[in-house]
Amino acid sequence: MNGQKNRKYTSPAREQQATATRNRIMDAAEALLIQKGFAGMTVAEVAEKAGVSTQTVYAVFSSKAGIIMAAIEDRVISDDRNVDTIKQLESSTDPVVILRGAAHLIRNIYEGNAPTFTAVYGASMVSPQLAQLERELSELRLEKQAPLVETLLASGKLLPHLDREAVRDILWALGSRELYYLFVIRRGWSPDRYEKQIALLMISSLVHPEAIRPHLETL
Repeated sequence: MNGQKNRKYTSPAREQQATATRNRIMDAAEALLIQKGFAGMTVAEVAEKAGVSTQTVYAVFSSKAGIIMAAIEDRVISDDRNVDTIKQLESSTDPVVILRGAAHLIRNIYEGNAPTFTAVYGASMVSPQLAQLERELSELRLEKQAPLVETLLASGKLLPHLDREAVRDILWALGSRELYYLFVIRRGWSPDRYEKQIALLMISSLVHPEAIRPHLETL
């Protein structure tokens, strides 16, 4: 009987309400970020714009920086337009196909929040809290790409001198937010050009020339 009393009950309606609240807070934060910049916006303003209490904002995201990082990463990764690309990454054994899909997914993630990202990238240089979250996010990206690394290694078509750590680090560096910022934001490249260049860099840095040869006409 006591076990039944202590059992957690999950309400679908409550979960939907929590998701809606989270999204309203992120929408409000993004709008204020673009309008005022990271330093200019406050958690109280985010709460007022989202129609919730300041305590609710802190309960969901812990900090102002936490809201922005969630807005950049969480929603874009779950975007419907990325579903097919993710399936392709999971089903293919051809490293060229896999890396082209990875470059496309990276482009979608960064392009989806370009205005927010631009504001945050500059703010992270002067905000220790945001800089720390940026570092944590970078480490999380390193962990999340582990299955991709294993798939590439299992293909047997990578350059022979590369070990697991080298493959991991090359993917991590070439897929970084910093390169998107430098190419697209600072140098004005189109997202299409950025995606193609990142794909070529990944493929040429990792894949054996014999495995690239069948794809030369489409690269």
